[in-house]
This record gives sequence, structure tokens and C-alpha cells, in this order.
Amino acid sequence: AAVDFLHEETPLTISRRAYLEGMRVAASLTSLHGRWQKLGDAPLTVCDTGHNAHGIAYVAEQLKVTPHRKLYCVMGFVRDKDLAHILPLLPRDAHYIFTQAHSERALTAEELTAKAAIYGLQGEAVADVQAAVARARELAGAEDMIFIGGSTYVVGEAL
Repeated sequence: AAVDFLHEETPLTISRRAYLEGMRVAASLTSLHGRWQKLGDAPLTVCDTGHNAHGIAYVAEQLKVTPHRKLYCVMGFVRDKDLAHILPLLPRDAHYIFTQAHSERALTAEELTAKAAIYGLQGEAVADVQAAVARARELAGAEDMIFIGGSTYVVGEAL
């Protein structure tokens, strides 16, 4: 649908095939990574840079429809995020590994763990993103899923 719209509604004289090819290779051409990006299998590991209520709502929907046994979420946010509108959107049946990016803006893993508990999100705090991802891999089985997100900084460090 997006290709048809671009092809029909823009003044550019680019073929439909060229639009399709451009969309197919956009991440490799632009270094735009981290939007529902698959990082591995067994366990399925996905990251997404959604970092506001709208983005997290999209992530939550994707998590619902993606087959998995148990869900492990490596999550971190910056201090100024409206967590009162973000955290309630996240699945309560996941095991969370709360983390923090190497940024002055990052909310500490311990602070995030406490705030998340208010909304029924349970897990543990691991201050380093790479260590948090390693912990998720340690806990997850082949049929499980690991999601990494909450902050562009967190996803960037995970990649």
C-alpha cells in the first residue's frame, strides 16, 4: 500500500519496482536500524526504538502477535519520558531486565525497576545494556522471545 501511494501520489518519476527495491534495502543504505529489527533466532530476539507511548503501543501489539513461549524484555528509558503513559502499555506477563544506557539522560535501572513495579511489571535491574542482554539470553529458552527497547540509546548499545 505504501509503495502504491508513493508511486501514484508523488511527483517523482520513479517506477513502482524502484520504490519496492528502495524500501527493501533502506536499512542497509541509510543505517536506519532498530525498528522491529530481528537480531536472532532460538530465542527470537527483536529490538525496536519506539520510545514514547505511541511507539510502545505499536511494540506491545507486535509482542502480542509474535509467537513465543515466555517473553523477556530488556528495557531502559531516559529520565524525561512520561512513564505513567508508557509502562501501563507493556505486557505484565513478561520478565523484565531493566537497564540503562551510558547516557546522562538515562533513568537508572534501579529507578526504572521501582517505577515499573507500580504497574505490575516484574523483573530485575542490570545496569549495563550488554550485560542485560546477556542475562536475557541466559534466562531464555529456544522457544522464548527477547525484546530489547524503550530507548534509542538502549537499542544502539545492544546493536
